[in-house]
Amino acid sequence: MPPAPPIELLSFRPGIPRAYRLAGVDLLTDIDLPVLQTYRIDGPAAWSAEREAPDDDGGEPVFDGRGLIVDGQRRVVCLVSDAGYRLEVDGIGAWWIAPDGRRIVETAVDPRCEPEIRAMAALGAPLVLALALRGTFCIHASAVIHGGKTAAFIGESGAGKSTLARYLDREGGPDWRRLIDDTLPIAPPDPDAPATALPHFPQPKLPDAMQPSRLGPERLPLSAIYVLESDGDGIAIVPLRQSEATLALAAQTVGSRLFGRALLAGHIDFCVDLAARVPVKRLIYPREFATLPAVQAALAADLAD
Repeated sequence: MPPAPPIELLSFRPGIPRAYRLAGVDLLTDIDLPVLQTYRIDGPAAWSAEREAPDDDGGEPVFDGRGLIVDGQRRVVCLVSDAGYRLEVDGIGAWWIAPDGRRIVETAVDPRCEPEIRAMAALGAPLVLALALRGTFCIHASAVIHGGKTAAFIGESGAGKSTLARYLDREGGPDWRRLIDDTLPIAPPDPDAPATALPHFPQPKLPDAMQPSRLGPERLPLSAIYVLESDGDGIAIVPLRQSEATLALAAQTVGSRLFGRALLAGHIDFCVDLAARVPVKRLIYPREFATLPAVQAALAADLAD
């Protein structure tokens, strides 16, 4: 299979691009951020012939509301048309995303916004949309590897995803290693391969030296997904029906509020396929630090099955 074409991420006044490898694809960008250095690749990089976004043709409104963007809640407006997506973030700027996800162009900037905030914002919703348009969807998840098996933890904000992954990494011994802290891209379905996690993806809350995936493989088979739930009565791991698993995955997909109708249909197909190929289970345990050793033991036993 030939390599996928790169994603080009051009700033408002594009300079010389550098190449990075993340989420299973090459990213060419002139945005310079320390969080990307882990994923830098050697070799020359050059923009394609097309550098400009097409003229604004309006578009169908997809979303107009508040969203968490880098440093706080901001108004986000998203439009979609045959020419692609238009994304505006109050106080930061605007981007155009090509319909095939191959180009992201910064089309407006707020002069009051710090350059680092603008850059981090570009690596958020615009990049997530571009990846989704190419069939790679990102889920809100932490992830670990244990005994050669990769497990992802999903759940609502505050459910303990990062806490559990960090505990297993620090206290679980050499057989446990944290891969992802916040956002996990999943490769497009391939009938000839297992569902595949793509952990080489910048975690925005962590500096370069602490990126958990920096020393790990670029692609890993995904063995299990656990939906975290709090309960005061004990620890249990309960398989979800495929329909329940599909809904859980859809609810924890990054940026899904920005998906137009066609992309939303593809997203649902993706979740159905993922739920059919990867065991999705409810992991129930009291939200107390003292229970985490027992949670670790339960996870180890479940992954060994």
